Amino acid sequence: MLNFEMLKQRVMKALEERLNPVNYKLTSNWFAGFVEAEGGFYTSPKGQPIFTLTQHMSDWTLMEAICLFLGCGKVAPSIREDGRALAVIQITNKDALHDVIIPMLEGRIHSLKKAEQFNLWKKTHWELAKSEIVPLLKEDIHWVAGFVDGDGAFYFTIHKARDYKYGYQVKASFDIAQIDTEQELLAQISNLFL
Repeated sequence: MLNFEMLKQRVMKALEERLNPVNYKLTSNWFAGFVEAEGGFYTSPKGQPIFTLTQHMSDWTLMEAICLFLGCGKVAPSIREDGRALAVIQITNKDALHDVIIPMLEGRIHSLKKAEQFNLWKKTHWELAKSEIVPLLKEDIHWVAGFVDGDGAFYFTIHKARDYKYGYQVKASFDIAQIDTEQELLAQISNLFL
């Protein structure tokens, strides 16, 4: 029988594992999906290439795990104009960008907007060839997991419903939102679950 002390030990062990970035099992496809959801490719006013990933401060350990996975970058705190605390990875080392970030994303970009941004950035700083948008395949489920970690939401809604025993209906929801130009990407993600 599971007693309170045993349950407490299990919860503490799970929390300790979650807070240790070494325990995250990231893959290249997961990373590409996460970048597509939360990453950006920019150029500084001085012409320096910049790659960024941004998450809520509560995901600091995940961001540390990403830096460990990449072997470069570091997490820094930031505050948005609306006061929201963020954990940000910003990589500006041109060799790391060329040798780590670009190969990790090549052939794994699935949305129009991110492909355009990635291609312009590659051309501007390295004169690299344009990457084509590739369709999602069943084996890209790790990409979808990364994308959902960045842009997905799981939540419950409660509605009054007279025909239910207690007068309410509880509905679990999974949601991914994108701008309207990415309807094809959302359709491809949806098709993976059919």
